[in-house]
Amino acid sequence: MVIDTDPGVDDALALLLAATAPELEVPAVLTVGGNVPLAQATGNARRILPVAWGGGALPALHVGRAGGTETAEQVHGSDGLGWATTLLRPDGEPRYPPTTPLSPLPAVEALAALARRHPGEITLITLGPLTNVAAAARLDPEGSRQLRAIVVMGGAFRETGNVSPLAEFNIYVDPEAAQTVCEAGVPLEWISLEVTHHCLLLSQHVNDLPDTPRAHFVRDIVGISFAFHENVYGARACFPHDAVAVARVIWPELFRSEPRRVDVETASPLCLGQTVADFRPPVLHRKTPPNGTVCVDWEPEEFLTHFLARLP
Repeated sequence: MVIDTDPGVDDALALLLAATAPELEVPAVLTVGGNVPLAQATGNARRILPVAWGGGALPALHVGRAGGTETAEQVHGSDGLGWATTLLRPDGEPRYPPTTPLSPLPAVEALAALARRHPGEITLITLGPLTNVAAAARLDPEGSRQLRAIVVMGGAFRETGNVSPLAEFNIYVDPEAAQTVCEAGVPLEWISLEVTHHCLLLSQHVNDLPDTPRAHFVRDIVGISFAFHENVYGARACFPHDAVAVARVIWPELFRSEPRRVDVETASPLCLGQTVADFRPPVLHRKTPPNGTVCVDWEPEEFLTHFLARLP
């Protein structure tokens, strides 16, 4: 599994889950601008990976592209990690220093090379805008089609958006890239807001975590997202959006998906970034065959049980 990410509090939770999953091998992590600008997202990934992998061998970290200009600091803090980047140890050194080395190979080229090197074996999980993935598809269309699948945390099909009435953030930031990916010929598996909005990570869940470095990190980063959620929805909690996308690969039995055709609106100012899935009976969309699957049902409580057990 390769992870494309724009950390982000929920991206950090997803990376923690991926690192603790014996079912997965993660050879590479790619950064993209989204929740925060690219430089900050890359610095955050450099901080997160040592915590997540806990002293083990780290994935290669490749710097990607900037994406759009929309960011989400109001959800994640100005640094993207609830200001955890400003925390200091007793000796005055940063509690979470950016120590992960950066690969000299850019993310787009790395993704294309990995897909060609391991044809049909790599599942790509995208936790941010699809800028890198679209660029890889343009750079090496045949190579990109060697990906086994792309699990997309993004979209809103029958749910209201979270950055506009119709659009989810990751798609809205770079809708042209998202549509390019829809047309790239790689099977897509959509984990949309209809899925992730049915699961809440509560403050009590975090408080109950044991006294471990990963748990301390989680407690240090989630406060900003809890405060945002409480202000908007009235509960001290947050949606673990990106961790759900990782869970889709680890525990596929928790998810039920249907084959659908998905496209993205790229022109209308009112509907920009809207993800449109064709839910009509198959006989009515013979000219638009499915280009992937859309998750339509899942087991959020069972996910939370598994997720919280893995975090420490």
